[in-house]
Formats: sequence, structure tokens, C-alpha cells
Amino acid sequence: MSLTKRAFHGAGQARATQESPAVPAGRNGEQGLALVLVLSLIGVILALLAEVLFESEVVSRASIGERDRVRAEMAATTGAQLAMFFVTLEGKVKNLRTNPSLPEAARSAVEAMQKDMESQMGGRSLAQLLNDFPIGSEGFDAIEDLAKLNLRSLTDEKLIAALSAVPGYFVVHVSDESSKLNVNLFSDRSLSKHMRNALLRIFSGAKEKEFLQSLDIEPERLVSNLQDYIDSDQLDSGGGGDESFVYQQAKLKHSPKNGPLESLDELRRVPGFHLDDVFDVFSPYFTVWPMKGDQGQWNINKASGELVAAVTTTAEGQVNDALIDRFEDKIAGGETFSKKEERNFFDFFKAGGSGDKDTDEILRWIAGFESTVYRIVVRGVSNQVERTLEMVAVYEEQLVGGGGAAGAGADGGGAPGPGADESGQPGGNDGGAPTPSPKPRNNQPREGKMRIVFQRFR
Repeated sequence: MSLTKRAFHGAGQARATQESPAVPAGRNGEQGLALVLVLSLIGVILALLAEVLFESEVVSRASIGERDRVRAEMAATTGAQLAMFFVTLEGKVKNLRTNPSLPEAARSAVEAMQKDMESQMGGRSLAQLLNDFPIGSEGFDAIEDLAKLNLRSLTDEKLIAALSAVPGYFVVHVSDESSKLNVNLFSDRSLSKHMRNALLRIFSGAKEKEFLQSLDIEPERLVSNLQDYIDSDQLDSGGGGDESFVYQQAKLKHSPKNGPLESLDELRRVPGFHLDDVFDVFSPYFTVWPMKGDQGQWNINKASGELVAAVTTTAEGQVNDALIDRFEDKIAGGETFSKKEERNFFDFFKAGGSGDKDTDEILRWIAGFESTVYRIVVRGVSNQVERTLEMVAVYEEQLVGGGGAAGAGADGGGAPGPGADESGQPGGNDGGAPTPSPKPRNNQPREGKMRIVFQRFR
């Protein structure tokens, strides 16, 4: 290459160098930082958006859950109203049977219909017709088909409309609390002695006594513990002394309540019943409703054969299986005992060999022939959300056209009323002044109503 060409080439390179100056090293770092900031900002925006979407989903699901909870409660409430309708209907059927203004032929027809129905339902009452039967928006259609009765003519159109609009479904279970022994009878001094004798027989059966003794519990002690928890005094009914000593021995931190039980689970606070095995074996035979136990509340027509056998068998005696079999066959066939034919009731057990004085006293003071207390549990379901309504209702009768209450399932006559002494004279439950009771007028028709004494969602 010549010097001229070299000079020209060198000059061109110099010009190129001057026209394209070099980029400083710091500018590349700034561009990378800006990219990182932009990407970070996009990430934050996406995270905020995701949070907003998540919260919206949570709120939406909560709203749906709240809606389903309300719907489930509505379904449970409707089911409870339906159950109370059937309980009241059963009472109305009973009133027709005993209505003196109704012709004898009509009363006999109603009684035959009721016996036939109970026989077909295996001894269950009309109130228990819907037990464990899921009912949804089909309303009365499935119920009438199940009952084989025209129920639309007997109930309120509003209830039928509510059943037709039920979102989801409900399941009803009605238990007859009158078929069980009310442990709160211990709160009434006039009934306490007879309740104690009845429970002593239940706990002293051969198998029951062996079971309790395997847990180092004597039947007499278990009865005394239950009585002392409920009765109003501070004395140990099993042998004197302070009743709280038993609680100290069992290492229980509480003392006797000296008042009626408010739930069956409260039975677990009684020494002996605090053991799961004891509670599980005996609690199905007991109830706490109503909290103020009534004489003649135990409906022997609806009681289980095992419970009847235990109460009518002397302590440590042998159960009269033949007698109990005849009793169960009689009830299953639709035949029942009644206050009107009370003499036949006692003769039935005497003829079977269970006519000792103590049995007679227990049955006269505790046993009755009508159901008046019902526990209604309804499970409402909407889109897998469940709400359970538990309630206890008492059936009470009033004389038609005034005259005041005739008593819950009152039959009139018979054994002395609550608060009476052994001779049948009235006396206060707690030693107070006598309370006169109005004489029942059995020749007047009555109407029944349900009174709710307990209610809660769980």
C-alpha cells in the first residue's frame, strides 16, 4: 500500500472514530436496572390482582355458604313445623276418641283406624311416621303417599306452600320422651321414693348388677348419687353424711347441683354416670323433659319391653319373660292400656305374677297411658351445608270454650296428683302450703296445642 493510500485509509478511520463515539459502561447497568424494576412492578400488580381475585372468591363462597346456611335452617324449621303438625294431629285423633259429643260408632271407627295404623307401623305413633325419611321440594305428595291419608284437608295451606319451596331437603326424627323415665322426678318429694325404687330395680337386674360391680359400683350407690345430684337437700340419701363426699372420692371437681337436669348429657356429672360405659348403657332409658317431672308421665304403652320388664321385676328377681312377651304382643297388636280401664292394667300384671305391693305403688305413681312430651330433631341440608334444629315440645290440652288447661294429656281421676302425700292429700312439693287442683270435667271436649319448652340450632 502506498503512503497516499495509507494516509487516506488512516483519515477514514479517524473520521469513523469521531462520528461513532463509544458508549460508556454505566449506561448498560442503568438499562438492566430499569428492566428489573419493570418486571418487579408487573409482578406486584399480578400479585395484587391475584389477591383481589382470591378475596372476591372467598367473599363469593362465604356468601354462598351463608345463603346455604340460611336455606338449611329454613328447611330444618319447616321440618320441625311439619313434625309438630303430626304430633298435634295425633292428639286430635285421641280427642276424637274421647269426645263425648261424638256418636259411639264414630268414636269406635276412629279408635279402630288408629289401632290399625299403629299396628301397620310396628307400634310407632303417627308423630313418628316421618322418622328418617328425607323430604324435599316435593312437599306433601310423598308424605301423603307414605301415610296413605288425605292430609291436605287437615293442615294449613301455608305449611304446604313452605314444603313446596324447601331449598334442599330435611330429615325428621321424633322421639317420644314420655316412653322414658324422667330422672327429674327426684325433684318432687312425693315422687322421689317411687322413682328410687324403680331405678333400683333397673340397676339390680342380674346382668346390670354384674356389669356395675365390674366397675366397682353398687346399684344402691348409683341410685343415691343420682338422687342426691337432683334433690334439694345436702344429705347423702344412701346413708347420711355430706353428699359431696362421693364427689371427692371420685376426684370430681364439681359438687351436686341440687336441681333438675337441663340435658341428658348433664347426667355425666353424676358419679358413676361419669363413666362412658355406664352412661351409654343406661341413658337411653332416661329423659330430663320436662325439667319439672310430672306424675304419670311415663307412657307404659310406648315404653320398651326391656324397661317395662326392669321396672316390674323386684330387685335381684327374675324377669317374667312370659308376661313381658304378652305385654309386647298386646301393644304391637294395637291394643293399649288407658286411664279409663286402669283396673285392667293392674290386673294384667297381677295375673302375670308381678302384682307385689312395691310394683303396684311404682306403677300407680309413675306410669301413665298417654304421650305428652316429644323431642324433635330435624337436619336441614342445602348444597351439603347442614344445620340441625333440636326442640322439645309438650302437648297440652284445654277445655273447649274456656275453663282453663286440662293438663298435659290429662285423663282425670286415678292416682294422687303431684305434690300429694302417701294418703293422697295434696301438699306442696317443697313442704309449702297445699295447692288445690281444679276438678277435671271429663264430659267436656278438649283441644290440644303444642308448647315449645326448648329449642336450639346446633
